[in-house]
Amino acid sequence: MSNYEDLITGSGTEDGEFYHGYAFEFADVSATMSLDPSFSIALEDQLVADVSAVAVLPDISASSLDGFITLKTDSRTPENPEAATFDLDTSILYAALSNNQSTTQPALLYSDAEVEFQSINSVATSNQIKHDVVRGLAFQITGGYGASDIFNNESALVADVVTINGTLNTAIAASLTSYINSKPYGATDIDVSGGTEPFDKVLKNLFTVVVNNTTRGTALLADLSANSTSGNLETDAPLKFAAGDVITFRVVYHPAVTTFATNGATINPRSYRVVLPLT
Repeated sequence: MSNYEDLITGSGTEDGEFYHGYAFEFADVSATMSLDPSFSIALEDQLVADVSAVAVLPDISASSLDGFITLKTDSRTPENPEAATFDLDTSILYAALSNNQSTTQPALLYSDAEVEFQSINSVATSNQIKHDVVRGLAFQITGGYGASDIFNNESALVADVVTINGTLNTAIAASLTSYINSKPYGATDIDVSGGTEPFDKVLKNLFTVVVNNTTRGTALLADLSANSTSGNLETDAPLKFAAGDVITFRVVYHPAVTTFATNGATINPRSYRVVLPLT
């Protein structure tokens, strides 16, 4: 069994392992809802950790990401992450995250992710993010776990969360573009030594995971060997994710207003670590 609780604070199981693979957080994005909750009648009378809850999307194939990250190294020291650089082909990433519908940004449906840990109402039969966000509004306003039906625009609030999918996908693409633009050579020859950006850590951690795993490391070194040519000490090979790894996105839903007019209740953002399993 996976331990979703570990993903609340970003900690992992031993050595960062999750399931039989590893978690790599690609982005931290947020969006603001456009609608305020409203009541059909007036009422008479979260979490300090990294995220409020953990939600899971349908899995995608790990092989669909092959070619997104390329390791470029001096063949004399392939085990040294300080000597390695990386190339990124974001079109491969976005094709994988959009079911081949786009090469410019993801098309993930975060609102449909199933909340697996720390949902507002754990017994609800429909526990997708789009429902949990609205239940979160109701809980913060009323203090009750089953009060979202008191909003006369409940369906519109759910639809508003769905609309935010596009905003989040655009924000993720912008985040990765900003990262690439911050590098001297753009998406090529990315040097992560001393890097502190979130995606620097993705590249460092993936490299470390691969070279310290017998199966994955052997495959990488075989690719490096196959791609090398006589008289050329520099070579490259795809740095691959594997079945059992997960990609995560930290997404935050900000309310349209932070204070509800009827009773003065404070409405806080609700955040999720959205997990995309690789098979």
